Amino acid sequence: MSNSISYRVREASHAGSWYSANKSQLDSQLEGWLAAAKASVPLECIGPLSSKDGEQGKVDTLPVTGGRVVIAPHAGYAYSGPAAGFAYSAWDVSKARRLTGRDSRKKVFLLGPSHHHYLSRAALSRCTSYETPLGDLAVDRETTDQLYQTGAFEWMDINVDEAEHSLEMHLPYIYKILSSTFGTQLPPLVPIMIGNTSARTERAIGQILEPYLSDPSTAWVVSSDFAHWGSRFGYTYYRDASGRATDLRSSASDPKSPPIHESIRNVDFECMGACETGSHGAWLEVLDETRNTVCGRHPIGVVMCAIEEVVKKRREEDEDGGDGKFKFVRYERSSQRRSKLANYHVEESSIDIVTRFQPSRHRATQALNLGSLYALQAYARSCYGITRLPSAHIRLEEAQIGLYSGLHGRTCVLQTFAAGCIQRLRNVHVGSKPLRNEQEQITKINKSSA
Repeated sequence: MSNSISYRVREASHAGSWYSANKSQLDSQLEGWLAAAKASVPLECIGPLSSKDGEQGKVDTLPVTGGRVVIAPHAGYAYSGPAAGFAYSAWDVSKARRLTGRDSRKKVFLLGPSHHHYLSRAALSRCTSYETPLGDLAVDRETTDQLYQTGAFEWMDINVDEAEHSLEMHLPYIYKILSSTFGTQLPPLVPIMIGNTSARTERAIGQILEPYLSDPSTAWVVSSDFAHWGSRFGYTYYRDASGRATDLRSSASDPKSPPIHESIRNVDFECMGACETGSHGAWLEVLDETRNTVCGRHPIGVVMCAIEEVVKKRREEDEDGGDGKFKFVRYERSSQRRSKLANYHVEESSIDIVTRFQPSRHRATQALNLGSLYALQAYARSCYGITRLPSAHIRLEEAQIGLYSGLHGRTCVLQTFAAGCIQRLRNVHVGSKPLRNEQEQITKINKSSA
């Protein structure tokens, strides 16, 4: 994918076809779908695990307290709009105030799959903002630049950006929720396209995103439909009442026990159960077994890896920040036809993950210094030739001293105040002095944390 600069507004290329381009009509539709979801409270969680939790398996209030991460569908609004309303009604964006105080904006991460462009890792938008019929959403260029510097991401061409619908279909809902909460001062967007990633790549990206997920001022949307069933999708998997799996492309008649639509539902629910475990490995295993055509399998995998990192580090620090388990609040299908010839297509599965991630004292301190961290990375790169300083190496102790380990055993020590401001930066690179630009880089770091 080209690295050419395309700093401009991304047009709402699917408005007028996949959803209404009329501002008042679109706003009215979103309002109605959100109201319908809230009118359904209390909601019974429908996932295989959470539905068995009695009172714990119910959603009594919307939004769900601490539910900063939601997964919702991206089909045309005629099919997915009502289901997505349940996910967005559950979305908690209340913790909007940045801990640094000066910048009150939070970040909204939006992850979606690539339907038209082959991609083996992840890509970032170079646009300045994303257009919606309701208003524009600014792209957090500072954060996208920081992510690009990790080496795990590439830039999207503008034509790839505008051709993809998986991100765009969420923009009106995101704008609606944010504007209802914050008025005109909307948090910026971090759009990320996830390609056909390997398990290893998903873990690597998850580790990079983990510090952001740990920050309680961020909110997350993952774009995904679930099963796309039929010959048009190359997926005619069927499991009979005994559990035996077959491919119906070689079948002359429709099976009845169970009907096709029930088999599809069972497979989707099996995948939902894997999500509820919080285990990335379990998620990959069930997808491998069922070959379910979950188009957002890779964005979901990345977020599950990030969640695993958050939970693991919370346990290491003996902190209770929430278990980050999925809670499924809605499951809809675009067709109830039972015939395999009808290209039965399930893509309106709306899912909510209740993270309950609260800011622990150590991880909250890390959130204070994310901007300074990336300034420090620039310092290490410019002064020492250290080209990569992975954020996964961050460790913040009770004394609030961060040890940032670079390549070849070179380490920088950053001493901070509780307010997150850098007081001084010491070079502890044994036996060597900075190569160049030390004072210039230190000045940049101090400015970034002021």
